[in-house]
Amino acid sequence: MKNLVVASFSGGTGKSAVTAVLAKLFQEVLVADLSLGATGQQVYLPGEPFRIMEHARGLRAQVEMRFCTDCARCIPACPEKAIGPDYQVDGCLCTACDLCIDACPEEAIGYTANSAGRWYFSDTQCGLRVSADLEGASSFDPGLVERIFGEARNLASARELPLMLTDLPSGMDEVTLPVWEQADLLILVTEPSARDVAAFRKSVALLKEKKLPVVQVINRHDLNRAYTMELLDIALKEGIRTAGKIGFDPEMYRAPDLARRDGVNFPGLIPAGLRGDYVNLWHSLKFILKEQEKNHG
Repeated sequence: MKNLVVASFSGGTGKSAVTAVLAKLFQEVLVADLSLGATGQQVYLPGEPFRIMEHARGLRAQVEMRFCTDCARCIPACPEKAIGPDYQVDGCLCTACDLCIDACPEEAIGYTANSAGRWYFSDTQCGLRVSADLEGASSFDPGLVERIFGEARNLASARELPLMLTDLPSGMDEVTLPVWEQADLLILVTEPSARDVAAFRKSVALLKEKKLPVVQVINRHDLNRAYTMELLDIALKEGIRTAGKIGFDPEMYRAPDLARRDGVNFPGLIPAGLRGDYVNLWHSLKFILKEQEKNHG
C-alpha cells in the first residue's frame, strides 16, 4: 500500500480540493482527512459519521460545581494558572499535579479525561473516509494527527487497499512533519504567491535533509506567471519534480455548494477547463509511483 500525503506550506492553496479529485480518479483509496476541521474533506467528500471515537490526552482537573462553596482556594493553588474565575479548567494548561485537589476543603475537585478531539469513519461517494477534528476538545495534542494517520494506515492495509490519500493541516511543523516523514509520496500543493515562494525557499534544505519523496503541484498557476516561474525554478534547481499545474476557474469555488445542494459528487463538477489539468496530474503521479516501485524492486 502506498501513502500519498497532500500537504501545503500555507492555507488556501486548494489542497483539499486536489485531494478529493485525486480520490475520485484513483478510486480504490482510503481518504484520511486530518485537516482538523478546516476546509477539508467534509466539504468536498461529505458523509455522515457512522462511528465516532474520542481522543484524550491524559487527565485534567474538573471542579464539581454542586459541591463547590466558592472559596476560590484552588485558583491560587494552581501553579499553571489553569483554573479561571468561573472554576473552569483549561485542559491545555492543567498538568494534573494534585495541588488544587489538596487545596479544596470540600473535595469538590477530581479528574476527568482531557479531551483532545475525536476521530471518526464516514462513507463517501469516493469510499471510506477517516477524519479527525477538534470538536469538544479541551486541550490540543500535537500527536493527534500522527496517531490517526497510523490508525487510518492500518485500516487501509487491513482492507488491502492499494492507496491511502491523506489531507493534512497546512504548514510544516510538529503536527504535520511526523506524517510528512512517513509518506511514500509527498504532494506539496503550492500557489503562485510571494508567501509560498518564500516558504518553498526556506523549507528546501529541510526537505532535502530528511530525503522526503516530494513532488510539487502548482494550483491556480495562471494567476501570477512570475511567481509560478519562481516556484518552477526552485523545484528544478533543487531536483524536485513538478507533477502538475492546475489552472484557475472561479466555478471551482461553487462546486462544493452545488454538490451539497444537488446531492451529487463534487469531483464530477470540476469545471471542464480544469479536467485535463487534473487528469494530467493523475497520470503523472501514477508514473512516479510506478517509477518508485521499479527503483525499489
